Amino acid sequence: MPDIIDFLDKSRSAMSRTRTTSHAPAPALRPATVAFSTKTKTIVDALHSEEGNPNHLTYVNARNEAALRALTADKLPVLTRIHRALTQYISDAEQNKLQVSVKTKTFWQGKKAAVAALLAVIENGQQADAELTGDTLRDREQFYAEAQKSWEVSLKDVVLKVNSEVIGPYSLGDQLSIADLHLASWLARLVKLSGGGYEDDGDAAIGKLEAHIGGEFGLAKDFEAENAQGKGVRHSKLGAFWDIVTASLLRTFRATGTFGGGKTVAAGGQFPAEGDDGTAVSSDFSNAGQDALSGIHSFPVNPSQSAYCSNPHLTAQFDPYPSSSAPYPFQPADTSSTKPPPFPPTNLDSLSPAGVFVGVFSVDSSFERRMLVRTTWATHPRSREGAGDGDGGVGTSRTIVRFILGQPRKDWERRIKLEMETFNDIIILPISENMNNGKTHTFFSWAAINAWVPPVYSNTSVSPPLFSYSNHTASPPALAPHDSGYAWQDLYTGTPQSWVRPDYVVKADDDSFVMLAELEARLRVELHTRPQSHHGRTPEFPTMLRTETSVAPKNTSTGSHESAELERPLSMAAAPQVVDDPLVYWGYLVTNRLHKFMAGELYALSWSLVDWAAKDPAVKGVTRGAEDKQTAKWMTLHPRSNEVRWASERCWIYDHPRSGTVYSHGFLYPSEATRIKRSMMSYMDKTFIEVLTSPLGGTAPSIPAAWSYSTVSTFGVRYVSPLPDLSIRHSVEALVEGSDMSMIREGSPMTPEYAWTHREGRRKRYEGKRVGGTVVVHFIKKNIWYLETALALLDGEEQSEFEKFQSQEIEKALARTPAQSQSHMTTRRASRTQHRLS
Repeated sequence: MPDIIDFLDKSRSAMSRTRTTSHAPAPALRPATVAFSTKTKTIVDALHSEEGNPNHLTYVNARNEAALRALTADKLPVLTRIHRALTQYISDAEQNKLQVSVKTKTFWQGKKAAVAALLAVIENGQQADAELTGDTLRDREQFYAEAQKSWEVSLKDVVLKVNSEVIGPYSLGDQLSIADLHLASWLARLVKLSGGGYEDDGDAAIGKLEAHIGGEFGLAKDFEAENAQGKGVRHSKLGAFWDIVTASLLRTFRATGTFGGGKTVAAGGQFPAEGDDGTAVSSDFSNAGQDALSGIHSFPVNPSQSAYCSNPHLTAQFDPYPSSSAPYPFQPADTSSTKPPPFPPTNLDSLSPAGVFVGVFSVDSSFERRMLVRTTWATHPRSREGAGDGDGGVGTSRTIVRFILGQPRKDWERRIKLEMETFNDIIILPISENMNNGKTHTFFSWAAINAWVPPVYSNTSVSPPLFSYSNHTASPPALAPHDSGYAWQDLYTGTPQSWVRPDYVVKADDDSFVMLAELEARLRVELHTRPQSHHGRTPEFPTMLRTETSVAPKNTSTGSHESAELERPLSMAAAPQVVDDPLVYWGYLVTNRLHKFMAGELYALSWSLVDWAAKDPAVKGVTRGAEDKQTAKWMTLHPRSNEVRWASERCWIYDHPRSGTVYSHGFLYPSEATRIKRSMMSYMDKTFIEVLTSPLGGTAPSIPAAWSYSTVSTFGVRYVSPLPDLSIRHSVEALVEGSDMSMIREGSPMTPEYAWTHREGRRKRYEGKRVGGTVVVHFIKKNIWYLETALALLDGEEQSEFEKFQSQEIEKALARTPAQSQSHMTTRRASRTQHRLS
């Protein structure tokens, strides 16, 4: 009962709707969509069905004399103690020594009858079949028949159903969900019953299960992944699931010799022997006995979606580095594999910046939104330079932002022309305005001819990569006010350098708020990632020769819409040296049973993909319909589609906290993500490993609250400020994920003034780094939301008032301390700071 009350309390919303206050989270790990909820229910129901119950299968795991002898040696003492205990309970109840209901007494009697029927077979289990006669032989034959039916018919059907429902590599695709917790426990027990262990890879473990079921049973190998050599290999979905779940378990064991909590694994790689308490006794081999003895093998059912940042960046220990061969980021278990390197890499600023052309899709009437973009993220130093002291704008010196419009309506033409002359940042495509009727392909076709970005202005220790388009140049266009300071300085020299092709062309919606330094940094890392092999994470890209070179194009940023025709450069020169071009498709990967695509709020294509998509005849026939899904289809049409890197960023692309969508949560900073990561990893260590190693799939501990819910947003619920009449700055702080302000409620002892004074400053929120936080906030449907986002991400002091006070007190203490002690204190302080940031 306490567990049930605790779960119900955690199921309450953190936002009081009944004049009461609760800080409990909403349920955790709920699937994000109705379809996924249905699939989760189907999988969990199958796992908990009597036909697939490992408790029952444990006690009928013998279909011949040898197996029965082994089962007898293992289970006879347990069943004997259970039968004795039930006999005593029933006797005490009949003599009124125990006060129990008739229902309870009937339940005990049914369990005793089931155990007795099973004991009738087990007690004679060491005898050969030929030695038995009469009822004893008949009981054994019935036992064999029930065992055969349970394993070869009932379980076979359940395994087929579960395998068909799983998407792969996890139950619902590439993110952990509640279904995986049930599946891990269930599958681990079946593999153990089949003679397998955690040391087996997915093919071996599932192969042993298939062989134990018998009858030439085998699952379809319809999930493709890569082996340790980077070659594509097909697995069953359950085999792929086993690989990804056990990968971290094996790495932990090899590193320490123990599992989480210090549990030592027996030699030979087998799961620890199950206890003798009898709590998992399942059922008699008769149907009545099954009903009487049926047990439950479960985790606590908790239907909420895994919270923000439940993704490879934060659960890297359990998520091998994504593969490039398919949209599902998955790689089979490999003892030599490593988790993704942390972001940002320590040498980020030594790499030459990427050239990024950002096209913001807009419409003629959205002048106010365009002005918000121009005056916030397109130009603000904290967007272009990053957090802290920034990099002086070096990283985004090659990043260009332009607005992409279709043909304006007649009564808007003059206003758009005036805006173009004023800001030099509008592109008019030769197509009527639309969203899903070809505008995206027309944009990329325009970009393949007319998109240019500044060259590398600053020297870096790592030279710019040389690609086939690196020597294609053009005269710089008229600059927009929000273009980089380096481009403006170059223009003022009187002899500006030629512009070059972008490394990436980005399509973005105007309801997205983009932190340019964060975007460029991630694309830069992808650009400088050295390909390893055709099948690995970073495939080798064969050369694609280009014939276009230096041209002096029309000024397409400032001319009228008629001048933006899709024209090819007139002058040609010799093709550059043969080099490898990256094929990168970057964004927020959305997966469901029908589609896999980068969400349309923002995604990037590397230059070679843009150039190819503009020319390929097949792509031109796939331009109508949901534009982000159509772009994903282009990737599958590419002649080297298996080499396209589907690079997904999940943690740092999300919806505005007021939007109430499944992708919505508070404004997120690295410090809060680190706290969530630690909470998640602690939970994983204590729970997931216990499930895999537990013979009975024991009950999991409570899911950490910090992993279970957003402190700001609730899916499907309109956002309400935690307190009425908060000031502007306090109300924006309340939209920050994990902030004290977001958790204030009516009646709380904490005041808004206290929460504000003790908030984290930007330096602490970014953990002393320049980048590593939010890339895109999407679904900003109101301009006031846009301004909130600007204040949350671009405003704020490096240190809060309380942090400044702490620093001053430390300085005063150091000033009063002798030099030797001061040096020691400084060292300890530095050590503690480093520990907090690590």
